[in-house]
Amino acid sequence: IIVSSHEKGIKYESLESVIKLTEQYFNIYFSSPLGGIIQFIQDEEEKNKEYIEKKSTPFDLVDPHKYSALFIPSMYCSFVDLSNNERLGYILNEMHRERKLICGIGYGVSALLSARTACNNPLSNEKYEWTFEGCTLTAPTLFEEMN
Repeated sequence: IIVSSHEKGIKYESLESVIKLTEQYFNIYFSSPLGGIIQFIQDEEEKNKEYIEKKSTPFDLVDPHKYSALFIPSMYCSFVDLSNNERLGYILNEMHRERKLICGIGYGVSALLSARTACNNPLSNEKYEWTFEGCTLTAPTLFEEMN
């Protein structure tokens, strides 16, 4: 599960929903740009201590070939430190190339912007292409944004 290292933190509910969806099918590991303890917005008393006290692994230590799926929960701070992270881009590119499950939820979809590859089109002025060009994606709706 990819999480942000941003000091503003993430909502536990966003992470909890991903944990509930995945824990019966996958071993859960957390990774973030810098690694360390995950920062949450709310009081920690209501949270599942089993996951709260786990540290995330820095992206630099993640081998995408060892994982079968990648989940990115919804968090506003993903726009800040995940949407242009070069190492996360490498992880996403490798997992996409191997056709592994990649799931961005809500604002977590913005982390997919990190996935770029060198542009091989001689007619293009662009240096990079977005890895997920042509893929069907979802993102938060206006209704979700208003609530």
